[in-house]
Amino acid sequence: MSSLFAAERVHRWARQLRQLQRNPWWVWGSLVGGVLVATLIRWAIGGLVHDRIPFTTYYPAIVVATLLGGFWRGALASILSAVLAWWLFMSPFGFALDQGQLVSLITFILVCLLLVGTVTALNAAVDLMLVEIDFRREAQIALGQLASVAETSEDAIITKDLDGIITSWNKGAERIFGYEADEMIGKPISLLIPPDRPDEEPSILAQHWRARAL
Repeated sequence: MSSLFAAERVHRWARQLRQLQRNPWWVWGSLVGGVLVATLIRWAIGGLVHDRIPFTTYYPAIVVATLLGGFWRGALASILSAVLAWWLFMSPFGFALDQGQLVSLITFILVCLLLVGTVTALNAAVDLMLVEIDFRREAQIALGQLASVAETSEDAIITKDLDGIITSWNKGAERIFGYEADEMIGKPISLLIPPDRPDEEPSILAQHWRARAL
């Protein structure tokens, strides 16, 4: 029961995420707003962060931008973050970089590529999960409808496996054949074959097995 509840909660979260992704205001707002907030936080902490590692506050903004906007918006957020950090926090003149700062900038870009790729893969996994959950729900609804039809039908509706063992027995079958479901489920369907047709069921099963072999 807890697993079903957890699956429903994940499904609801994924649906809400997809709704946000379809809203351009949320997508672009998260990109621009996230980068600006990260810049303000970096500015506020000032000297607490070494000049050669000015990018720490930008990583959450890049993750959110990729999660809502996809790969290219995540890449754009990475570029904006790199430019702002370079211009505002790395060089007093906005252009020259020493060797340490250059290494820090290249490392930041590589980490951004890793983050954007990982979150993009996560988005793809969420899409597959939603498709699978929707397919299972539709299958469950169809099976429920089929079970309801079989249960209320006046006709005998019987199912069996490929070994000829009865797997379901509806009320119509109980009325027509006179056997309760508990008496017949798990029994060979050959019990219902008329005495003058003893070879009918074995021939049907043989056709099934030949079809499976092909």
